[in-house]
Parts: sequence; C-alpha cells; structure tokens
Amino acid sequence: MSNEALLHVHNQYAHHGEVFIVGNRAGLLALQAAIEAALQPVVLGHGQACVMVADGEGYDVHVVCDDSDWRGEIWQHRVLPYTADYARSSDSPENIDPWDGLPNPDPGDKHGQDS
Repeated sequence: MSNEALLHVHNQYAHHGEVFIVGNRAGLLALQAAIEAALQPVVLGHGQACVMVADGEGYDVHVVCDDSDWRGEIWQHRVLPYTADYARSSDSPENIDPWDGLPNPDPGDKHGQDS
C-alpha cells in the first residue's frame, strides 16, 4: 500500500462528457481537504493539494469555489474546461482563466522542480 497521494483527473472532451477522478485513499483525502479549504467562507475560496500520477510526476490540484451567479458576468467569461477544439472557449481578453484571482497565480508546471 502506497502512502503517496495518487490522483488521476480525466477531463471532459466536450459538452456533456464525463469526468473521472481516480485516486488512492491518500490522493482522494488530499482532494477532499482541498475542497474543504475552498468551501471556507471567503470571497473566492481556494484549496490546494499536492498529488502525483502513477508515473511519479507530481502536480498541484487547485480547487476554487466561486459562488457568484452562474448567469452573471464572471461565470460567462470563465474559460470552458473542454479539450475538443470545437468546444473550447474562443480566445478573448475578457476570458477568466481558472487561476485568475488566486494568490500567487502560476499556471506553469513547477511542481517538484528546483527554482
């Protein structure tokens, strides 16, 4: 039994596609802790978990709670999570990326790397 927090997140290809989250107990508990942190009563809740994929590559999971109206300005400009070209958000300066508004936003992959 591994003590490493393993978590695989398989995202949506397009509209109505399924999302699969597969992890060991440590990985799912790390995700749970990140979700609980994001649900704290703040303007923009944020939780983070350090996990890895079964190939040994580590990464950070960021969980963001945005309780604004889904029909409002913010959600209408959030980048869609799809990977299919036909389903993606068009490029726009008004787009809101998932890391926008987080403390020290860094979309780069620096997990486990020396600075």
